[in-house]
Amino acid sequence: MTEGTATTAVPTGSVIACHECDLLQRECPLPRNGVLRCRRCGAELSRNHPNSLNRALAFTLASVVLFAVGNAFPIVGLEVNGTLVETTLLGAATVLYEDGMWPIAGLVLATTFLMPTASLRPGPLPLRSGISPAAICASVGDDRGIDSRHAGCAGQTGSHR
Repeated sequence: MTEGTATTAVPTGSVIACHECDLLQRECPLPRNGVLRCRRCGAELSRNHPNSLNRALAFTLASVVLFAVGNAFPIVGLEVNGTLVETTLLGAATVLYEDGMWPIAGLVLATTFLMPTASLRPGPLPLRSGISPAAICASVGDDRGIDSRHAGCAGQTGSHR
């Protein structure tokens, strides 16, 4: 693992704060596999991962497919007196609810279906289609700004593998 020397770069205008020492500094463009470090403490602020949106989108789509397959096929099977009873995750929650165990049914439903469904939101899709994070923040009413009057450019190092 080798790191290049710090280089001088032209700031892009966006301001970032170091998570270690809280120094405000301007973000600089990074080369492929480049690392952005804090000028004061040297903590890693940002890293340029090539094709990161494509990889995130691929993982998200693969997880959606696997989640659909996991919920389409029976996961619980019980054979009693020669009779095979199978059910899916949603079916197990339904049976628990019908048997009067609604707290457990709610817990099973939340942990096996609702929370995983909520985590499969299409995070990288808006970014891949060209919608900027600022536009996403503006659409949800996030109007927090950063005071950039005292910000300097963060230190940039070369390739880091």
